[in-house]
Amino acid sequence: MVEIAGPIHAMSVGARIGIETTGNRFIPAEVIAFSGSNAVVMPFAGLEGVRRGCRAVIANAGVRSGRPSPSWLGRVLNAMGTRLVMATYAEMKELIRLGAYRAGSNPEVDEAIALHEPLEAFLRQAKDEKTSLGDGYRQLEQILGRLETER
Repeated sequence: MVEIAGPIHAMSVGARIGIETTGNRFIPAEVIAFSGSNAVVMPFAGLEGVRRGCRAVIANAGVRSGRPSPSWLGRVLNAMGTRLVMATYAEMKELIRLGAYRAGSNPEVDEAIALHEPLEAFLRQAKDEKTSLGDGYRQLEQILGRLETER
């Protein structure tokens, strides 16, 4: 959890916030409570680069609504309301296995296929294997970064 001092008069529980890091990138977060004159937010990514005094920007514009709709039925979504890659793969698994899926016909499925093996390998862990949270985030960034460079 992160406490933000700032324009809390403009924030409400559920508001989306972007926390600017030293690397000039934004970490998405959601306001979950208020404590005195601060907003308490839950970040949706690692906090590398966050320091005291980082700027927080209200980012509700353009963010998907957190309200469920009939289109969510049977779907697995992340905190931002986006379908998860692994759920997309699971939905298409049989067609992929049978060779009935044509590459290029659906960008979401193409992405799911490209990420399936690397994500499955990331999720496998031996009983005595240990990885820190920071290392786990770095490994995921590498997996997702490879996909970005292939595009």
